[in-house]
Amino acid sequence: MTDLPNVVVVVFDTMRRNVLGAYGGPASSPSIDALAAEGVVYGNCIASSPWTTPSHASLFTGLLPSKHGVHEDWDTKMLQVFSAMKSVQSQPLASYLGERGYETACYSANANIAPGSGFENGFSTFEYKGVTPPERSQKVLDMARKHGRTRREIASNLLKEGKVGDLARLYLEDRRLKGAYRRMNYPLLKGGDAVAASVSGLRLERPFFLFVNLVEMHEPYLRGEPGAETKPIADLFGTRRVSDSMIAAIRRRYVEEAAAADTFFGRILAWLKETGAYGDSLVVATSDHGQSLKEKGFYGHGTFLHDEILEVPLVVKYPGGARPKPGPGHQPLHRVQEMVKDCLVGVCDGSSLTTDHAVAESFGVPNVLRSVSDAPDFEANRARFDRPRKAVYKGALKLVVEGKGGGIEEFSRAGKPIAPGDQREELKEMVRILAEVGDRGFILPA
Repeated sequence: MTDLPNVVVVVFDTMRRNVLGAYGGPASSPSIDALAAEGVVYGNCIASSPWTTPSHASLFTGLLPSKHGVHEDWDTKMLQVFSAMKSVQSQPLASYLGERGYETACYSANANIAPGSGFENGFSTFEYKGVTPPERSQKVLDMARKHGRTRREIASNLLKEGKVGDLARLYLEDRRLKGAYRRMNYPLLKGGDAVAASVSGLRLERPFFLFVNLVEMHEPYLRGEPGAETKPIADLFGTRRVSDSMIAAIRRRYVEEAAAADTFFGRILAWLKETGAYGDSLVVATSDHGQSLKEKGFYGHGTFLHDEILEVPLVVKYPGGARPKPGPGHQPLHRVQEMVKDCLVGVCDGSSLTTDHAVAESFGVPNVLRSVSDAPDFEANRARFDRPRKAVYKGALKLVVEGKGGGIEEFSRAGKPIAPGDQREELKEMVRILAEVGDRGFILPA
């Protein structure tokens, strides 16, 4: 027996706060609602970054992206950032808990939180359960990508090169792969079932740390090729617009994805209860970032620091039935680590979660830009989009600054734009907060 609480952290990847019923949203989420009924719903949690890898690095280390260094920039994109966590000197949460006698396990459906990423440091069990093409299909797809970026371009180039056999093989493999995805109900389901099944069969020694990433809410949302990362970036650069009708369908599916993810979360909670571990467990349900659905003209996440991307849910069930009342302020996502450490010494009041301000950081477009490199005005658009940004939330105010020239991209109160001159002293204080972050080379407003 031990007095140390079990720690369970579940990240609903790409879940924005206002989709959940616990926050007045439209999604059916009875499992999260049940956790909320026994725990604490925090209303001002702010993601550290607008995309997965830097945000998880902040969650695990307790540091902002500019401090841990696991982030994109002009020359470094998603593929290069994949393994950057291996070089981080700060001790990750799993390693910290492991040194204190915790058995540690991670089950992830997100390809960015997978073996080789560096996030496995400190976990005794670390398994990737995402949806991936079979090895045979992957080889055919890798061959196809050498001949173009779109189906039409690939087919045209293969015909020009006289490789009719390769084209036929690609066509058959594409048909076979689509059939396999249909049978697994992809893209509605993206590995959550495999994650929940793995957790349901666990027999962990107590105390344990279980980390789970459920990726149902990540794009793609509609039937088509898996991994639709090019769709948002093509829309951003104007090469292929995501239509209003498609966005309407995506918004409906996004709500359905929340319900699907909640079902898998319910199976994890059921496992905790069946094993008798629920009562003395610290259970954290949150997200690494949200999703813009073109409310401000942008579809996807990364790059921008819109509320839809940064405002994420945070529901905490404390061990022993404690239900501390949240204080005024914000809950920066990277402070979750500090809250977990406090619980290990019996301070389960969430006091370290809430601060009077929260900072989020972006360092450019995380996507590889090859798919849009021949777009009209590519260089001009890249210079406009692919730049560092920082946001600070303080009270009802929010400031977003772009760091190339120190321009103010957003200054708002409760989501409504305000003139900087109307809140001069408050603006000055928020700029001071960003200055204290200490990111050299980032230009702040004068």
